Amino acid sequence: MPEFLIAGQSDDARRVAAQMGCLMMQMLPPNLEQGINAPGMNFGIFAREKRDQARRAAKLFFQDSAEKRELLKYTMENTDSVWKRRLNEAGQDGELHENGYWLLPFLTFQADCPYLVGSYAEIGAKLRSFAEMNVSTIILDVVADEQELEHVRKALASSGVF
Repeated sequence: MPEFLIAGQSDDARRVAAQMGCLMMQMLPPNLEQGINAPGMNFGIFAREKRDQARRAAKLFFQDSAEKRELLKYTMENTDSVWKRRLNEAGQDGELHENGYWLLPFLTFQADCPYLVGSYAEIGAKLRSFAEMNVSTIILDVVADEQELEHVRKALASSGVF
């Protein structure tokens, strides 16, 4: 029997997940470990051997622009999504946080989730901590190409969990 996932942060989504026995999903929270309250998480990974390399590469790949931000603004006017509103409110500046949390790809309509940016070892450590908090399922954002897939694979492997 397949496992069903509920992606949503509203009270209704939580109620349906509980009633149907579905796995509740949430977006990666800005404060990372302190904000996890579901067994499933959704985010993207941008990793390199060193933190500074990952940050530079991520900023080159996901570039900010007024036009891209306007697309998100337009979609926000036409949604009742609780998770989308929370993400939008959480990161209007689009800065890459010290803990690796980054919303610019979401704010510029280039991704539908936050990103975790850092070295393979840093991301691996965060993934281990998520597993220790009973996160059993992760949905990763689409990877751009084979080269990025290899970087994600290295980050996952460094966790020792995958």
